[in-house]
Amino acid sequence: MHEYYKIIAWSDCPYCIRSKELLKNAKKQFMICFVDDSPELLSMYKENHNWQTVPMVIRYKKVGERSWDSEFIGGHSDLVTRF
Repeated sequence: MHEYYKIIAWSDCPYCIRSKELLKNAKKQFMICFVDDSPELLSMYKENHNWQTVPMVIRYKKVGERSWDSEFIGGHSDLVTRF
């Protein structure tokens, strides 16, 4: 099964760093999108996911040859419950 994670984060957020370490230790593929200098991008993610804090963790899962589903997991504590 192919799955990947995206973390929307601030570079100095301790929970964002912990989320990164959790995925790294779980040997998951992930990317981090730092939004420190992108308030409009952060606002878009907040609005799209109805979530007001960082990190915002999103899981992508391959469901077909060219199709992916995304699942909004939530924040760090929500990610912890997955592992």
